Amino acid sequence: MGASDLVELDKIIDAVTEAKAKAKKRKFEESIEVIVNLKGIDLKRGKQINIDTPLPHAIEEGTRVCVIGSGNLAYNARQAGAYKVLEAQDIERLGSEKEEAKALAEEIAFFIAQTDLMPLVGRILGPVLGPRGKMPRPVTPDTDIGKLLSEFSSSVKLRMRKNLVIQVKVGRLSMDPKLVAENIQAVIVALEHNLEKGMNNIRNVFVKTTMGPTVEIKI
Repeated sequence: MGASDLVELDKIIDAVTEAKAKAKKRKFEESIEVIVNLKGIDLKRGKQINIDTPLPHAIEEGTRVCVIGSGNLAYNARQAGAYKVLEAQDIERLGSEKEEAKALAEEIAFFIAQTDLMPLVGRILGPVLGPRGKMPRPVTPDTDIGKLLSEFSSSVKLRMRKNLVIQVKVGRLSMDPKLVAENIQAVIVALEHNLEKGMNNIRNVFVKTTMGPTVEIKI
């Protein structure tokens, strides 16, 4: 039985609707976040969660993806509208520009790198990307980069750090509750597939707006 069977979509929709109703009016549009508290995992020995998960509904346009490559890959990435395209000489320059490298790591949501450039990327950018869980996905020069960029545009990173908690943005206040709920369901399914004991490693799940109170999703 999958997570989609265990967590009924209607229950998630009800929780999202309640969270939206409890949100106070702000001068900006709040995000909607899901918080998953885990259990039964030894952080020192257990499998760490650090996965990119496609959502069925994009949260916002313009996800910042950086493609590191050369030749056809770099050309195709620019044609496909990648937020930033870097080549080998750009990475080498960042080796002496530590603050710029840190700023890049903060600015970009996802990195993609040509396989033969991965050693260079690892040596120079590894110290800033690794701790942030943003090491690039390696790709070959003939990868359909347009398709991959489209996938990343509706993806989120599920990452467990020092605590047994995963918190991630799954929508905006203006989104239909059903769309947000389907994004939350995708997150739960991804975690079920990547946790050693599946749903048995999930203690509870909450949804909230950026500054609003939490609402529990019954699982």
